[in-house]
Amino acid sequence: MPLTVRDPAFFFDTLSAMMLQEPKPMYVFSQFATADVDFQASNGDTIKLNRYPYFGDVGLSQEARRLSETQTIGTATPVRQEVNQVTVVLEEFSGPYSTVSNSVSPLGVTERVARRAEQKLLDSGDPLSFFNSIGGASLKDDHDRVHDRILCNLYLGATNVYNPGGVANSATTVLDKLDGADLMAIKEELQMRNIPTFGDGLYVAVVPPRMEKHLRQDPEFQESMRYYSPTQLMRGEIGIYEGFRFFMSTNMGTTTVNALTAYEGVFFGPDAVGFGEGGLPLQIRRNKNDDYERFMYLIWLVYRGYALMDDRFIVKARTFAA
Repeated sequence: MPLTVRDPAFFFDTLSAMMLQEPKPMYVFSQFATADVDFQASNGDTIKLNRYPYFGDVGLSQEARRLSETQTIGTATPVRQEVNQVTVVLEEFSGPYSTVSNSVSPLGVTERVARRAEQKLLDSGDPLSFFNSIGGASLKDDHDRVHDRILCNLYLGATNVYNPGGVANSATTVLDKLDGADLMAIKEELQMRNIPTFGDGLYVAVVPPRMEKHLRQDPEFQESMRYYSPTQLMRGEIGIYEGFRFFMSTNMGTTTVNALTAYEGVFFGPDAVGFGEGGLPLQIRRNKNDDYERFMYLIWLVYRGYALMDDRFIVKARTFAA
């Protein structure tokens, strides 16, 4: 008997709906990226990501802002809200990825596995078991990991770099560790550039496990984390210290600096990185070439464009020690 789905629309709509669930805590970057969605746009179209800068340091004295009793403000020289726009081109992104062909390749599902998954979905109404058994959880993790890593790489592309102690790359050693004093220097660097905070009055820090380990060896950082008890944690959040809301990510990788392995974290304000999305939402697609309905071949597909919106809003910091 061939592999058939009694209700194909429900089958694949359920798969696609499960793909839109919250990512795992390790995938943090999409929470901070500026995003814009245009479902009328498709592959090759453009989307404009908007940033709305403040008016800045103008007319900050009493004399500049004081109004006399006879003064008329008028409408001759209105101040306009500036809009800084970054244009991204939508492209197709897909997965999973085959290390054999070194290219995007579908998830292959056998007839037996597909039948069992269909039975769980249509008979028991258990979407989670269905999603896991059909390979949906692996597809979702692949998408979330890729999306997070692309955003992470854009943040790590920042040119403002800070090594422990503020030393040059050539002066770094295998014993260098980022600590609380470094965090104060990084925050000052952002503040001196007048980088705004997020709405909660804090900057964001995303750090790899090695950097978190080094920071927790600092007594003041350790003490601050001990008494941190928020009512609701954001995805991947580990605490607040020195004006930063900290998040830990295991999806950041390493780099080489001065012939040493460097573990990099990023410290930033809002609207530093963004992405546009168009067409249909993230979804599961099926290849109809199924070898006479004996197999099911699945991919995830989305139309997106990514951009580093403002390099000034990011400081990339490093730690080196074991």
